[in-house]
Formats: sequence, C-alpha cells, structure tokens
Amino acid sequence: MTQTTTKLEELSNKLVNQIQNLHDKTGQPGTLKDFQNFTQVERFSDALWEHGLQSIDSSNFLEELNKKLQNFTKEINQPKTKKIIPSTTGQKKLEGKTSHNNIVQYMEKVIEAGINKVQDEKDLEVLRLLGENMADIVKKILRSINEATPSLKEYPIRTLVKDTEEFGKYIKNRNLRTNQIRKFLDAVNRIKLELKLEIKKKNIDEDQSQALLLSEVPKIDVEFILLKQKLAYASARQKAVKPLKEVMEAAIDKVKNSEDFERFFQLVESIIAYHKAAGGE
Repeated sequence: MTQTTTKLEELSNKLVNQIQNLHDKTGQPGTLKDFQNFTQVERFSDALWEHGLQSIDSSNFLEELNKKLQNFTKEINQPKTKKIIPSTTGQKKLEGKTSHNNIVQYMEKVIEAGINKVQDEKDLEVLRLLGENMADIVKKILRSINEATPSLKEYPIRTLVKDTEEFGKYIKNRNLRTNQIRKFLDAVNRIKLELKLEIKKKNIDEDQSQALLLSEVPKIDVEFILLKQKLAYASARQKAVKPLKEVMEAAIDKVKNSEDFERFFQLVESIIAYHKAAGGE
C-alpha cells in the first residue's frame, strides 16, 4: 500500500465512520442532515487534489452524483413517499465513468455511506454539499485563496501552480475561450504596466520587499476593482466565464498592495497557461 493510498484510505474511512455513526440532538441514530464536520471534508478534498485527482474525473463524479440526486428527489416527491431507503446495490453506488479511477473511489465510498443516511430532501442537500466540497475544483481554489492570510501574497506559489493546472483544464472543458475575457486580460496587463511605472516613479526598491499600496494610487486602485465589472459582464454573456469570475473576485478582494498584485498576476497567468496547454483557445 503506497503512502498516497494509506492517507486517502485513512481520511475516507474517518468520514465514512462519522457518517455511519451520526446521531441527532436527542442522541438517537441520525440521518445525513446531522452531519456537520465539513472541515474534515475539506481536509479530505485537499488530500485528493494533492495526490492527483483530475478535474475531468471530479467533473464526471459530480455529474453522476447530480443524476443520483435528481432521481432521489423524484422519488421523494412521489405521492405517499415520505423517505428514501436505499435497498439495492445499484441505489447505493454511483454508476458512472469514474468508477475505475482509484482516487475517485475514495470519494464514492464516502458518498455511498451518505446515501445510506438519506431520508428526506434536507439529507439530499447535505449529500450534494458533501460531493461538492470533496470534488469541486472551484471550491478547492477558492479555499486556497481564502486561506491566504492576510493577503494574496501568502498564497503559496507551489499550491497556486497545482491548483491552476486543474482549474485551467476545468475551464477549458467548459469551453471558455480567452476572447470571451479579452477585456479583462487586457486590463490586467495594463494595470501591471502602470503599477510598474508607478513603483519606478516612487523609487520603491522591489528587491527590498517594499510594497506599494494600491490605495496610494487611486487611478490604479479603481481600475483594479473594476476588473470585477468586466468579469460580471463577460459572465452574463457566457456561462463558461462564471467559474473564472468566482475565482478572480475572491482573489481581487485579497489584493492590497503591489506584492499582492504580483501574485494575482501569477494566478491569472498560470490559469491561462494551463487553459491553453489543455487545448483552450
């Protein structure tokens, strides 16, 4: 058993045991809506991506889970149907393209344990959240950005590169094209140039870890904040832009100075590079 297998096995088993032993507020055996330990789910998700979960496999996994949720919702809403009691192997398992992927199987094991604890729509909502928190690359990269404290420069570059490799593939598979976000990319490049000129004008020595606050240059600060507007417009026209919009908005909120902007630029540059490497236009 490899180190990867051991860690994922341990984390998935821990979640399965927690789900199997759920209790409600009265101490009686509970259902999935009694599950609250999403911090553990996020830790498991980080391990999955760290050990090679692919965006195509995670997308297939979520697609199959969504089909299962739709079927369960129909069953719940049938007349006189009050709850779901999975009774066959077929009901308990995801029947999808990802079943032969070793890493995905660890997620499937958690979901199958969750299915056995589903009785109503509230349970189904928690099942959906379980799947998304494990497998959604957008949630993973948003988590990395939000954990960069106090600002974006604390986003570890190795983590950034690994996150963006899968995110670039993901947005390519959603048919995002760079011409759909051309105004955004042009504005980012323009801000980079303007910021560089401003740093030179103020005689700030970048090698001495000095950073220029964006608030000290109102024109650049306004242009930077208005990047959100460009993404909102592009997203309204093309749904494929939405995941990038979510990620960029979170990153923009973490940029306070020129060092943060440099990490932001690296984030954008890396996403686009991996998007093109995956065959994106």
